[in-house]
Amino acid sequence: MRIFSNRWLGTVVLAGVYALGLTGIIASSGSDGDGNDDNACTLQIGAIARATNETPSTNDVWVGLLANTSSGSYLRVVRVDDSGLEVNSYSVPRGTQNGLVKTLAVATDTDNAGDVYVGGDFEGGILRLNADGTIDADFVVGAGFDGSVNSIVAADDGSGDIYVGGNFTQYDGDRVSGAPGKTVSGLVRLRSDGLLDDVGFTAAPVADVEGIALIPGYIYSGGTTRIGTTRTAALWDTLGTLITDFTPAVAEIYAVARTMNGDLYAGGNSTTGVVRLDLLTGNNVGSFDSKNFDSSIQTIVRVSSSSDDIYVGGGFSTYDNLSANSIIRLAGDGSRRDTFVIGDGFTDNANNPASTGLVEAIARAEDGTTDIYVGGRFAYYDGNRSNGIARLNASGSLDQDFDIDISVAGEQCFNDTGAAL
Repeated sequence: MRIFSNRWLGTVVLAGVYALGLTGIIASSGSDGDGNDDNACTLQIGAIARATNETPSTNDVWVGLLANTSSGSYLRVVRVDDSGLEVNSYSVPRGTQNGLVKTLAVATDTDNAGDVYVGGDFEGGILRLNADGTIDADFVVGAGFDGSVNSIVAADDGSGDIYVGGNFTQYDGDRVSGAPGKTVSGLVRLRSDGLLDDVGFTAAPVADVEGIALIPGYIYSGGTTRIGTTRTAALWDTLGTLITDFTPAVAEIYAVARTMNGDLYAGGNSTTGVVRLDLLTGNNVGSFDSKNFDSSIQTIVRVSSSSDDIYVGGGFSTYDNLSANSIIRLAGDGSRRDTFVIGDGFTDNANNPASTGLVEAIARAEDGTTDIYVGGRFAYYDGNRSNGIARLNASGSLDQDFDIDISVAGEQCFNDTGAAL
């Protein structure tokens, strides 16, 4: 059976399997033996971003999560410190949507320093929070988008604008009367006040944009719906004009990241794997070979701004027929970095390394260390309890000083890092 041939179908299926598996754990034990009922609240982490402030920076992190508790499921954006302790949180209105936070992007303009943009599959699809976790009423979106927001990236021109990609066709309707909003493509530019920039940026029709990456003067997008006859990855100028010479022939794309020289890393289903596309043509860069994943790629993050090494996360269990449960570090030529050792990696069962988890988000800590935060749907990392989120050192070892500790609906949700069944 091919898993994750469609991203969201795969997500729903895996969510069901995950929920059933955890239900079995709760029924059989209810505790891991240390007196903590860590299974009463399970977390699905869809997005992570380093928090920034206009004052001397803390090492806080924004986390977008779905918490499943004994009383129901709750969508939250939570700010935690570098030990995992909750600083503040915001309850995201789910409306009639599935209720997932898929992307977080910190504001880059001075007026909104410390704010964070939140996008996903919830009512309106987008909002902005102040640094204290309250809604920013100056970001006015009306009824927002009529579909899912999958990616938000701050414009690199100092304007404070953002690029938004997703699976939507309307924006800024009237929430009270139900009047439709403006017809839009799946890639738009919004001003920092929430107004649609439909004069300075108008993209050609594109649907289901999953990822966005920027290089000076251009915007990359990747998705699952073809533009024209071939491309699911596209290159646009800052006016939204499609660069027709960029014609990659790749399958479904769920994640993108730029290289140091402006090429594009793109990851998708098992047919796509991870490819490196030439900046000008979109052709595969011949020296990069990294298609040998057995399942989907959900996120790609450069190891640092001065390296072309990448962390790759997803629902895969092997790379080049060797174990790689949900995360791997690759060099700029696609070879595996054996210095990043994950053991059994991310799993749903400590006693079954084959029970692969799903990594949906990776973010660099950028706090003077080379650590990374990893989020998704998993219960363990290399046999250690890890409730949907973990902090890893550059060697791949678990940072046991990070233990998520938040309160949802009166229940404590935490990792209990270092404990195993």
